[in-house]
Parts: sequence; C-alpha cells; structure tokens
Amino acid sequence: MRFHCTIAIVTWSSVFAVACTSSALPSDASEDVAGATSGLASSNGLSLNGVQMNGVQMNGVQMNGVQMNGISLNGLSLNGVEIHGAELKAIRADNGETMRGTALLGATMQAVLSDGREILLEVNDIQQSTTPDVYLYTIKHWTGDAWDDLCRVEGGQPTRAIPLRGRWDYSSGTPTGGDFIDDPDIFTFACLDGALAKCVGLGYEPWKTKSECHQGSCQDVELRPLHQACTRLLRGDYCGDGTTHTTNGTLVNLWDPLNIQVSANLGSGWASEAEWGAEGALCIATTRHESQAASDYVDAHCRERKTAAFSCFGSMSTFGAAMGFTTPLSERSLLRNEFQLDDED
Repeated sequence: MRFHCTIAIVTWSSVFAVACTSSALPSDASEDVAGATSGLASSNGLSLNGVQMNGVQMNGVQMNGVQMNGISLNGLSLNGVEIHGAELKAIRADNGETMRGTALLGATMQAVLSDGREILLEVNDIQQSTTPDVYLYTIKHWTGDAWDDLCRVEGGQPTRAIPLRGRWDYSSGTPTGGDFIDDPDIFTFACLDGALAKCVGLGYEPWKTKSECHQGSCQDVELRPLHQACTRLLRGDYCGDGTTHTTNGTLVNLWDPLNIQVSANLGSGWASEAEWGAEGALCIATTRHESQAASDYVDAHCRERKTAAFSCFGSMSTFGAAMGFTTPLSERSLLRNEFQLDDED
C-alpha cells in the first residue's frame, strides 16, 4: 500500500510539511530547506487554562507525502504504517512483527518538498508523553554532510514533533486555506510549539470524542472540529481562508462548551474577540488589537461574520448546549476567546 505523509512541522515561526519517496537527496538541499515556504504556524508557548501566546507566520517547508512502505529500520522495510492517536505503528516486512513506540527509533524515510526536491528524514529520538497515546518524536534531516534538527523554535533550539493523521492546506487567502484534508494516505508531523500540536496539548485531540449532555440526552462529540477551530483561533484566521490576523506574542484566553478548556476569568485588560468554528470565526465582537487592517480584510472577504444573526457571546449562540446540542459541528460555535489588550488598545 502506498502511504504518503505530509510532515508539517509548526514552529514558533514556521510550518514544515514533507513527503517521502525513494529518490536520493540533492547534496545542496540543506542550504535552502526553508525556502519552499507555505504553512500554518502559531508562536504560542504559554499555556494556562487556555491562555496561549500566538504568532503570525505562514512560512515553512511544505512536503507532499510519505510512501509508508518506503520507511526502513536498520535496513529492514516497514509496511502497514499507521497513526494511532499520535503514535506511529508499523509492521516488519520480514517477519510481520508489529513495531511501535520507541521500537521505531532510527527509522528513516525519504521526503519530497513541494517543489519536487527530496529530503531524507530520520527518527532520532522517541519519548512517550504523559498522555498514553501521544509520542514525541525528534526528527532529523540529512543536510548532505550531517543530520540536523528538522523542527526548531524561533530561537533555533530543537523541539520535538507529534504525528497527526491527514494533512492541512497551507495556502492563504483561498477558499480552502487552512483546511484539514482527511487523506488516509498522509500524516503530518507537527512541532510541539506550533498551532497544530498546541491545540492537541490543549486537549483537542482530533482522534478522540467527548460526551456532551443536555436535558437528559447525551452524545459523543468528535474533537477534530474543535482542533480545527483552535488552529483558526490561535492564528486569527477570521475568514477561514488561511490568512492570519494577529501579532507575535499576543495572549489569548480560549474555552469551549465541553469544558476541556474553561475560561481563565482574567478580569480587566482583556477584550472579547470571537466565536470560532472549523471554518473560522462564526461571529466577531472585536478584531484582535482592534486592528483596522484586520477589520478591513473581514469587511472585504467575510463581512457576514461581523453581522451574524446572533449576538456574539450571547444566549442565542450555538456555543452552549441550549442552542448547540442539535446543531451540526460544521455549523456550531465551538470555541470562544478573548485577547489581552496592550497599551495601545
């Protein structure tokens, strides 16, 4: 089976996405690995009851997929590679043995950049997180002379990544910008300090469900739409077209109707911003930092999100179970947030 993998590494200032094949790595690939840009990123680092520090960058190396049956370990081919939660699992071709967790340490794979160049990857280290089905992977890429960390924070320090099933559209200002693409043949590696991984860390694990009850009835709510809404929120992607509207270092406080995250109740110095769904903001109370540029963009591309049929943060919103329990997740308000005002707001 051909299994492709988009390795999207979201760092403090970039997203890395990569695809694997069996071709050789160009000797000069390391010199401009960061040149094939286009990705999702959020420079969020602080986590406190849903308080996140976010960033703006959309640049990174986009990689198109991995041929899973091209992954090897110590010269042995690995077949049937799958993602279970945020853990890689594979089967040895020679004896059918299942390899998972730290057993995949040292596995290598070829990856293809969006411009067609290839890059060789290696799983350099694996650690289990405090969540049983989430493993943390240190991924290296071959520069032509040595192995170098593929995933780094803004200051240059290496960081780990987690694997997520599917891939994301890294375009900006397009109808599909920022969308999750449920491709069964692709997985994404997301750096721990980026939007994709941070939203997992906040509890929006896209492979899970959580129960919601209302008036004696209960239902299982898929968390993938909440994860997607979280990536829109952290990047200020109001129109759901992949365009970010925030500034580096802005603190946002977010919460959801399932109480995975609850409002930090931070008091004065914070302003209500928006309610969010998988396709961006469903209603906008105030654009982040009361930015005129962001407001003008919304007016030009999705003005209806300012003039929603319900009052943002009001009782008629589908955020709460009273109005939202029977609303499809694709149409429901899944997150609310406020942002910290600065001296100029």
